[in-house]
Amino acid sequence: MSDEDLDDDEIPCRNHVVCRGSGNSNYDTCMSCGPWFKLSGFGFGVLDISDEREEPCCVCSEEAGPDVRFPQCSHRVCPECFRNIMFWDEAMTHLNSEPFGCPPCPQGCANPTRGRQCSCEEHDAVKETWKMGHPDQYSAWTDAEEQSSQAPVGGAFATKACPMCRAKYHRNIHGSFTGYTRQMYSSGGMPPVCYVCRKDCTLKCMGCSVARYCSKACQKKHWKLGHKQDCKTLAT
Repeated sequence: MSDEDLDDDEIPCRNHVVCRGSGNSNYDTCMSCGPWFKLSGFGFGVLDISDEREEPCCVCSEEAGPDVRFPQCSHRVCPECFRNIMFWDEAMTHLNSEPFGCPPCPQGCANPTRGRQCSCEEHDAVKETWKMGHPDQYSAWTDAEEQSSQAPVGGAFATKACPMCRAKYHRNIHGSFTGYTRQMYSSGGMPPVCYVCRKDCTLKCMGCSVARYCSKACQKKHWKLGHKQDCKTLAT
């Protein structure tokens, strides 16, 4: 989505380079990123995004362009890798219909066995003809795709875990503590849990008074995972 595609009351999400979403005059983050959206979304808030990375992306080795810090730790990756790791893309579980009997794409597209398939109109027409002529084959393909959507894609894709330290993102622990999420904590709407292991907590960070822990060991671990950078931000 480019800026030209936005409606008059919309503005690019502050994380637009990652989510490609839009905010509006009331919110500067989209529903995927914003902590204000209660029903779903990731609750990132405004991510730490630099305009130009200092070293190549540690996942894809891309050298130029911006990079993004994971909310749950201090490691950084390029926006594309961040999106692949933190977001779920159903297209990655799609199956090539050719092994089930469908003719190939007339445009000569080389579609993977599993993953994003081409969206050529000519191929859609071929699939429709195949569906009418071979309903059993078509049904077998759609059933296999349904099973594929329930199976892990593999690697770090859609795990919400940093590929370097394996710290996994949890909205209630690592999400933005501005707006809705902070209000829920301060009003008692969310029971306080340890930010590392999610057990009942007995300690809180003396710096920000927001982060909670069950033990000194978890507090030290969270400091190394990225709270050292977040503490001052949460205190404001």
